[in-house]
Amino acid sequence: MTPYEIKLRYEKVDKDGRDKKVSELYVLDAQSFTEAEAKITDQMLPYISGDYEIKNIRKANYAEVHISGNGAFYYRVKIAMLTMTDSGKIKTTAMFMLIDADDVSHAYSKAEMLMKGTVSDWKIVSVSETNIIEVFV
Repeated sequence: MTPYEIKLRYEKVDKDGRDKKVSELYVLDAQSFTEAEAKITDQMLPYISGDYEIKNIRKANYAEVHISGNGAFYYRVKIAMLTMTDSGKIKTTAMFMLIDADDVSHAYSKAEMLMKGTVSDWKIVSVSETNIIEVFV
C-alpha cells in the first residue's frame, strides 16, 4: 500500500459551539487515488456536519510510516542513507519517515531505534512537526 496525504475542508463545530470551516490534513494507506478518496470519506463522514470538499490528494513520499498510537503529534523525519559508489565517493539518498511522538526529541529517538541494525550507514538530517491531524493505517 502507498501512503496518501489528503486535505479535507469541512464544517466543524468549534469549542464555542459555532460551525467553522476548517481545512485539515490526513494520511492513510491506499492502492489508488480513488480508494484514498473513498477511505477518507468513510472515516470522516460521521464527524462532518454539512458540506465537505476534498481539496487535495497526493501520494506522500514516506518510505515508512510508524504509528504506535502513543504520540501526541506526527513528525516527518528525514534520513540520509549513505552509500559508497564504485569510484569511492559517498552518495547520499534522502528517505522520509512519518512517526508519532510527544516531542521532537522523542521522535528523534524513535527514528534512531527504528534505524538500528540497518546495513547501510545513515544519519538523521531533520525532524519536523507536521500539521497532520490523523493517520489512518
